[in-house]
Amino acid sequence: MTLVTLEQITRAFADQPVLDQLSLRVDEGDRVGVVGDNGAGKTTMVRILAGADEPDTGQRNPRRNLRIAYGEQMPQLRSGTTVLDFVLRGNGQHNQLEARIRELEAKLAQSPHDAEALADYGELHAAFESGGGYHRAHQVEQVLEGLGFDAAARQKDVDVLSGGERSRAQLALLMTTPADLLILDEPTNHLDLDGIEFVE
Repeated sequence: MTLVTLEQITRAFADQPVLDQLSLRVDEGDRVGVVGDNGAGKTTMVRILAGADEPDTGQRNPRRNLRIAYGEQMPQLRSGTTVLDFVLRGNGQHNQLEARIRELEAKLAQSPHDAEALADYGELHAAFESGGGYHRAHQVEQVLEGLGFDAAARQKDVDVLSGGERSRAQLALLMTTPADLLILDEPTNHLDLDGIEFVE
């Protein structure tokens, strides 16, 4: 099943064309890598694919209810929270999914043969599990450890993190976000070999 398509995308900055008639299709199970020179338009394309930016012309067509976890090169993190709390809180999707699952469970208890509710429940439960499900806290701890955050580093305020630590904290958040499509912009820039192997 197709997750998102870009059709005949163009994008220019100050009359300098960056993307010209770009078309792309991403299907379930695809793993796509984009390689090119600096300034070739990789980040521009990724931002449009993620829905974070609009093309000048052309169309972006996402699947209905597509959940995207998108990580920028230079993440902005809100101060006043620890690394662990930042990743546990995530983007709020995990808690929203859990609340919706509870609503559907109550509905299915009253109407166990409601085909639409059953289909929604299956889809939402799969997304919930991809974000750690009821074991989210343990999964977050494992991911943070795999990305080089020891117990002390997990208690640091995100405001004092270096650029590399910020990128790794954002990567941990994205890896534990319930999503249909994970889009990363140069995610391994600040990782050592062990961290790269863990992400793979």
